[in-house]
Amino acid sequence: MECRPSRARRERRTRHGRGGLSRAAAVLLLGGVATGCARSGDPAPEQRPRPRFAPYVEITPARPDLLEVADATGQREFTLAFVRSDDQRCSATWDGGLALRDPGLLREVGALVDRGGALTVASGGANGPYLENHCGTPEELAAAYRQALDAVGGNRLDLDIELDVPVERVNRALDLLRAERATAITYTLPVTRDGLEPRALSLLDDAARRGLDVSVNAMVMNVARDGSQVDAMLAAARATVEQLRRIWPDQPPERVHRRLGLTAMIGRNDDGTVTTVDDARELRAFADRQGVGHLAFWSVARDNGRCPGRVVAASDCSGVEQSPYEFTRAFARAG
Repeated sequence: MECRPSRARRERRTRHGRGGLSRAAAVLLLGGVATGCARSGDPAPEQRPRPRFAPYVEITPARPDLLEVADATGQREFTLAFVRSDDQRCSATWDGGLALRDPGLLREVGALVDRGGALTVASGGANGPYLENHCGTPEELAAAYRQALDAVGGNRLDLDIELDVPVERVNRALDLLRAERATAITYTLPVTRDGLEPRALSLLDDAARRGLDVSVNAMVMNVARDGSQVDAMLAAARATVEQLRRIWPDQPPERVHRRLGLTAMIGRNDDGTVTTVDDARELRAFADRQGVGHLAFWSVARDNGRCPGRVVAASDCSGVEQSPYEFTRAFARAG
């Protein structure tokens, strides 16, 4: 996910973070959009479960303080990104250079959980090194995931897969986690306006064959080559849903929609396009209408207006005019 500094360190999308992703998904994670009407092809409005919202926080020494964000916005659920391979080994560390059990981070996490917060751990991202490529067996990979989850006291795992990984090894490791501790698993994956790409589809096909219950978080970012940004994001979301229906053909439409997550990159995207606050509100309204399972964005550190008009995606500001945490409020409270 990151502000991909153009996939460079996203600077993460600037996702450095998304480093990301693939959030991702985001991955983790209210309805009234500026145009409250349903778009063509959407079902008629009805009461549906509200999506879980857990925006990404890139875990670096300069990260936003989770408690300060919670106090300012009321948001208490976050996706912590990213867990990576430490020095090309099967050992987990935070992408930003912090130890997995960094005392300062654990104090924040503990205080947030005491206030009713919840955390998802995200692995992978736009850059390596991936645990998935440096743990040699499913058992070793499952142990690394377990170590990361236990560090923050969580049981939600988000795999932001944007590079090649050994599909069978990864899904077998996830099988082990599901059997051992019923871990909630999300795959955060890049999409185009036409949906998921072949590499992502192969990963999900294998998961479905194994009976592995996963959510699929579509990274609806860097998708608008021309025309409306939000139209491109919604086109990518709809195309992804159709693909998920083919992967899980026996599941009812409502279940397929609940399996879907949507993660945007707020403000300036890596490809130069811009996601506005109004786009965020419309994406949230779409998620409410469709019964989408979860929402997220990249990233909380960017959710401020300190660099309006910046033409290159940055890791610490959105590049658009906005008030502090305006995107967080739009995603959390639209509709």
